[in-house]
Amino acid sequence: MPVGIQVWDESGALIVDTSDFFVKTGNLYIGQVSSPGAADFSSYAAAGAIVTPIVENLENAPPPVVTEQNGVIRWDYQPGSPYQFKSQITVMMI
Repeated sequence: MPVGIQVWDESGALIVDTSDFFVKTGNLYIGQVSSPGAADFSSYAAAGAIVTPIVENLENAPPPVVTEQNGVIRWDYQPGSPYQFKSQITVMMI
């Protein structure tokens, strides 16, 4: 029985196939954030890990805008929002 994850794009091309890899996942807790900031996981991304931020909003305010580029996770205020955010960010790596 095959084991792994396979993902195809809208044209039917296989874009992710983990069936021939030994896959490990791990979570790193960045912590509670309430002002703009960044965390650098670029060394993991350079080694081939997929770095994905997971955001949990802790208050009834707009969550931060969270981006990832080359393993660097950044979070900032919603454009035009007068509210501060209070969120918890965890990074999942595959």
